[in-house]
Amino acid sequence: MGKAARLKKERRQAPPPVAQTPAIPQRAIVLATAGLVISAGIVVAILLAMRSSPKAPPPASPSAADRNAPAALVQAADKVASIRT
Repeated sequence: MGKAARLKKERRQAPPPVAQTPAIPQRAIVLATAGLVISAGIVVAILLAMRSSPKAPPPASPSAADRNAPAALVQAADKVASIRT
């Protein structure tokens, strides 16, 4: 058996090389995750800052029934209101 035949036989017996995909470094994964978390925090902060604070609506104008209520009823309502506050 010649040298060429021997090398050919060895190549056939050896398993084919496995192509390895380049691994992503751990540091890159950590930096990407931290970047996503920070950007999400900034978006939340901006949305909260832009949100208007709720304001109570102005008091309603009294209805005709309220304006024409008897004085005794108005006094009784004032007493109840002053007790609750």
